[in-house]
Formats: sequence, structure tokens, C-alpha cells
Amino acid sequence: MVWSVALSPDGQMIASTSGDTARVLDVLSRKMIAVLERNTVSFSVIGERIISSCKDKTVRIWSAHMGEAIGSPLEG
Repeated sequence: MVWSVALSPDGQMIASTSGDTARVLDVLSRKMIAVLERNTVSFSVIGERIISSCKDKTVRIWSAHMGEAIGSPLEG
């Protein structure tokens, strides 16, 4: 069951969450960009970043195109 879906602002990527997993797909090629162990995801305003949260109360920022964690907005 899919819990949520987010489309990047440029329409080139789609992120969906199901259970404890988020998947990021390239819309045109239909290829998986990343699989994240996350519960919710949202794209940044220009679509270069994804912010995610998890049941363990962590928040992460990801590179939308690379699927790599690049930090946390809560880091000081």
C-alpha cells in the first residue's frame, strides 16, 4: 500500500512511501534513483533536495538526483 506520493517541481521525479521505505523514480525512464528507509518525503522548492522523516524521529536531507544523504536540518 502506498502511503504518500510527491512529484518534483520540474515533474522529472516522483517519490512514494510505503511502510518504512521511500522510493524515488525518474519519471521519463521509469528507473529507480534511490530507495530510502524513510516514512515521509517531500521535494525542495526547486527539486534538487528531498527532506525525509522516519519513525525514529530523525530528519534527513538527500540529493534528489543521487539518492545520497547530505545532512540533517537539525544538525548544529
